[in-house]
Amino acid sequence: MTTNTVLFLLINGLTNGAIYALLGLGLVLIYNVTRVINIAQGEFVMLGALTAVGLTGGAAVGGIHLAIAAGVVWVALEAFRRRAWFLIPVALIAGAALWWLVRQLEPFHLPPLAAAALATVVVAFLGAAIYRITIQPAARASELVFLIITTGIFLAVEGLGLLFWGPSSFSFPTVHAGGLALGAAQISYQSLLVFAATLILLFLVWLLLERSLLGKALRACAMNRLGARLVGISPERAGLLAFAISAGLSAVAGVLIAPITYATYDMGLFLGLKGFVGAVVGGLSGYGGAVLGGLAVGVLEAYAFYAVSAYGEAIVFALIIVILLIRALTQRRARVA
Repeated sequence: MTTNTVLFLLINGLTNGAIYALLGLGLVLIYNVTRVINIAQGEFVMLGALTAVGLTGGAAVGGIHLAIAAGVVWVALEAFRRRAWFLIPVALIAGAALWWLVRQLEPFHLPPLAAAALATVVVAFLGAAIYRITIQPAARASELVFLIITTGIFLAVEGLGLLFWGPSSFSFPTVHAGGLALGAAQISYQSLLVFAATLILLFLVWLLLERSLLGKALRACAMNRLGARLVGISPERAGLLAFAISAGLSAVAGVLIAPITYATYDMGLFLGLKGFVGAVVGGLSGYGGAVLGGLAVGVLEAYAFYAVSAYGEAIVFALIIVILLIRALTQRRARVA
């Protein structure tokens, strides 16, 4: 392996690792606040990428239709909870009107940046709606039940993705063709955008969690839900916010990676699993650990595919077994001591 090959694989691995880091960050945020391991995290990547493609006119805008339907169900649930029955016909009429309006405006031809921003907002809303519709009603369930629920969400969203967009792959415009020379290797502008966007998002998430009242409320729910409730913080609203932020981060990851790998209805599965591996490597509770774990998984994947391409995926996923075994042994020794 030459130095140029090592450098090329490192850049490629860090690019993919930055995407896994965003996914891992979202997974850890949801887990800390709600104790839910979200198997469907990768589906937010798919929804973000394909909704952005749809808003530029390259595909259907299934994400917007899905958001409208989820919004109607959300309002209907609130109507049942508050015994405000008049909200149900209002939600149905408003949903039908929005659906008709979107169909009249199709096809959209938004600039890529506007499409990416709007897709992120739509998917963030979908994340909050999914929490309200599927997770919040089962708030007292065990972590195993949450695991089963999110597996069901994954299957449902992937099926809807196939219904809306079919089995085709779609491209999203790159920020700029070409790249910068780094020795004999070249780093594309899109990869630079992935790095820059990841760093900015990490900084914004840090600001939110460490320097804002909202972030302190999320951290309080992560540490002690009962204590947070006693001081007036709603764990349900914290869960909504955690899912919305996490879905938004994943949507951005989908928009960033779509010009590199193309967007398909089933792109979320392996991305989500690798983000989960990165989060587990990082400890599944620390945000910094999730980011470093995601980057490590990306680099390991790049070198594993180069060395033994047939077993590249297996090596990445086997890493989670090794990490869990090491942790189990470490915790056992700590208990014995």
